Amino acid sequence: MKKFLIVDGNSVLYRGFYALPILSNSEGIFTNAVYGFCNIFIKALKEIKPDYVAVAFDYGKKTFRNELYSEYKITRKETPVELVMQFPIIKNVIDSMGIKYVEMQGFEGDDILGSLASANKDAECILLTGDRDCLQLINSHTKVYLTKKGITDVKIYDEAELLVDKGITPAQVIDVKALMGDVSDNIPGVKGIGEKGAYKLITEFGSLDGVYQNIDKLTKGLQEKLTLGKDSAYLSYKLGTIKTDCKIDYNLQDFAFSLPFPKEFYDICKKYDFTSMLKHDELFDKQEKIQSTHIELLQSAKELQQVISNLLPYSIVSITSDEDYYNFGVYQGNIYAISKSVNIAQELTSILANYKFKKLFFDIKKFKEDFSTSNFIYNNCEDVALMYYLLNANDKPFTKEDFLNIYASDNLAHVLLNNYDALLSKLKANNLVDLYKNIEMPLVDVLCDMELAGIKIDEKVLNELDKKVSNEIDAITKEIYGMLGYEINLNSPKQLGKALFEDLNIFVAGNKKMSTSVEILQKIENAHPIVPLIQKYRKLVKVKSTYIDVYQQHKSSGFIYTHFLQMVTGTGRLSCKEPNLQNIPIRDEEAKEIREVFTSRFSDGYLMSLDYDQIELKLMANFSGDPTMIDAFKSGQDIHSAVASKIFNVPIEMVTKDMRRKAKTVNFGIIYGQSAYGLSVSLDILVKEAQEFINSYFATFPKVKEYMENSKQQARDNNFTAKTMFGRIRHIPELQASNFQLKSFGERVAINMPLQG
Repeated sequence: MKKFLIVDGNSVLYRGFYALPILSNSEGIFTNAVYGFCNIFIKALKEIKPDYVAVAFDYGKKTFRNELYSEYKITRKETPVELVMQFPIIKNVIDSMGIKYVEMQGFEGDDILGSLASANKDAECILLTGDRDCLQLINSHTKVYLTKKGITDVKIYDEAELLVDKGITPAQVIDVKALMGDVSDNIPGVKGIGEKGAYKLITEFGSLDGVYQNIDKLTKGLQEKLTLGKDSAYLSYKLGTIKTDCKIDYNLQDFAFSLPFPKEFYDICKKYDFTSMLKHDELFDKQEKIQSTHIELLQSAKELQQVISNLLPYSIVSITSDEDYYNFGVYQGNIYAISKSVNIAQELTSILANYKFKKLFFDIKKFKEDFSTSNFIYNNCEDVALMYYLLNANDKPFTKEDFLNIYASDNLAHVLLNNYDALLSKLKANNLVDLYKNIEMPLVDVLCDMELAGIKIDEKVLNELDKKVSNEIDAITKEIYGMLGYEINLNSPKQLGKALFEDLNIFVAGNKKMSTSVEILQKIENAHPIVPLIQKYRKLVKVKSTYIDVYQQHKSSGFIYTHFLQMVTGTGRLSCKEPNLQNIPIRDEEAKEIREVFTSRFSDGYLMSLDYDQIELKLMANFSGDPTMIDAFKSGQDIHSAVASKIFNVPIEMVTKDMRRKAKTVNFGIIYGQSAYGLSVSLDILVKEAQEFINSYFATFPKVKEYMENSKQQARDNNFTAKTMFGRIRHIPELQASNFQLKSFGERVAINMPLQG
């Protein structure tokens, strides 16, 4: 029997929206619901392998059920604007898949599901939905593929599974709903009868009619409820019954489907930045997916030199490498490949140094590091990946494979050539050329030199520290075991929680889940001598695993070579990995010992430590132009003491350490858009008190408040994009959100981006 997959479009789109955080593409268009829908749908396609596919949508808010009961669905909240914006997108996506969607005025998507299934008894119908009402549609040729949680948790129900799981038949689904009602749809049911009672009555008497025919067998209380609610029960039965006889002007063949998807769907995935979806080759026709690239294989360096000599002045050439070959792309010409086993150093020297040729790279820093021993001179070179990043900074790195998927090609050299002009035009349109040319590209060489140089470590100090910390961990572990009287896995929160709160009977109010979080341990650190030992154990384990073990793993001939990531963060700041040397502790004895691992590479050398002094606050003073804050800096006052003096209304010489600490927290909290609640948590004070601090701060520095409001408005006016003083941009689609928390996050980003950027 052939399979017919019928999708409840509204249900699956809602599931995708609420299962995923708000996502958007590079243009700031919300996409999380569509992305979630596609993932759920494609998973079903792979598992079910249908021959026919249809998608059903609700048509407007008013249906025949509103005529039966004017209050039907009246209690539902307004659909979030972020989701409303995605309905036309999902219909375009479905069209691009070559799949038909159906909607009918006066009916819901459920009614279309039921009618399509009922009209096609010669096919095995599978209904993809998150609506449990559809379980009533199960029969000998119809199953329900029910989404339960997130975008991957689903369960297939047939008649047998429904009976095992729910204890009822498909027809009884309506009977149960008639009694218990449905809060989400505002179906009244019988007042006083809930889900448990409804199931009990229907399993005992078989149906709604059966319940009323045997009402005299029930308790007086139930009899009274059912008698008073009889009209409501039968109305609810009608409201809950899915229609199966809608006249749909399609036959089964109209819904014929087979993979791969058309190229239109591939293009729409690119448009909405569904990069991970593009990696599923089985979904797309390879020939349609890939822009076919003609590659000419060169056999010798001499042949490559001939290609170079034939280049016209001011030609554009792309240079990339893969595992086995170097690739050279010539603008409006071929892609040439030559094996890495061929020595082409001389040819590379001539082309890289030649000002007349523009050379295009994907991550030129990596290329320079790979050829660091060749002493090449690089003239007139561009990094296309860096150009793309400046236009689409989104806090996540992208790979060569992602880039190929975005531009639908199988050859990176080809992609660089074909998209350089367009990216350059976009840089110009967004006033990013100066940032790219005068900050980012020169930074490439700085980072390259830093990575190649590495940082010297004293291996003897590292090994001694490793041994010392390991011994301390062992000693503390034995001491903890001695106090407990038995051994446990100290890294297991479950085992530790049982030991502390059951075996040692340490009490923490409200800690029902026996959490051993940092906050909980701080509350009970004086309750038992074992607690400080556990805190010390955790600290030492973190020092060893996060720093010592990582440095041991990455050391090479007395140096550590890290990788600086220039194209990751949304604000343009650097990140660092393998290992992360931007995250070295500074404030305690263990931190001091870790820092002593690093040393100068010169026998009589020193390490110099440099840091900006309160840079964020100085930037805030500069950008806001607040005269009080500027005067505090110009007069050489400690800014935190100066703020403490203002918000506590005391002379600066009377500011205490605690006042200064609180003022410092307020200073940085304000800069990062912290709410009164957030500040109250940071300072461990009442929300009302925190709000008074904020009010006092803004009364002291009114221009700061004005600057923050202007930053949010400017981002909204600039197509929901924040800018730095050097023109770096960051798209903030969250500013459009109706959700308060999401919108607040966007506002914090709009305030902070110009400062951190």
